[in-house]
Amino acid sequence: MIGLWLGVLLMGCPASPPAPVGVAYTGAYADTFAGWNNASAPAGGYWIKIPGVPKDEVSTSNTKLGQATTHVFSAHSESAPTAFLMAITTDYPPGFIVDAPSAMDAVREGLLLGGGGATLIEERKVVASGKAARQYHIKGQGTYAMVARTFVVGDRVYTLSVASEDPELANWADGWLETFALFE
Repeated sequence: MIGLWLGVLLMGCPASPPAPVGVAYTGAYADTFAGWNNASAPAGGYWIKIPGVPKDEVSTSNTKLGQATTHVFSAHSESAPTAFLMAITTDYPPGFIVDAPSAMDAVREGLLLGGGGATLIEERKVVASGKAARQYHIKGQGTYAMVARTFVVGDRVYTLSVASEDPELANWADGWLETFALFE
């Protein structure tokens, strides 16, 4: 299930990243997030809390306006909360993204399609690193669920997602999503 979502998602940075951000989340899993690493994704220009050492994968795809490059920064949490976490950036050729709402619609549709029968439970407007964003709560097959947040900066699409069988996912996913911060 998680592999399907990862497979459907299509999504430069300073030489010396800034100091890591703190975690604003104070809920039930605050101690867990505090124990996770402040990980820098150099290609994506951001910090995020990640359990263990994240995997960084790069792929390219051709579009009608040129090549798009996607970086998938992922990790799996083995302890509570058990989850698969991804921060994805896709850099599109200049002019490819006509408007941010359409790009966010495309991400939502990709998440639902990749979920193989997934259902959109909730969609809401949020702010991520000072940018207008959308957040989705998606119910997958069986007991899997996903909370994802997406936003656009220039020709780059950011998608953060956490998938888990944890029935409390909707209660703690915002905490992890709030650990994300763009480099200034």
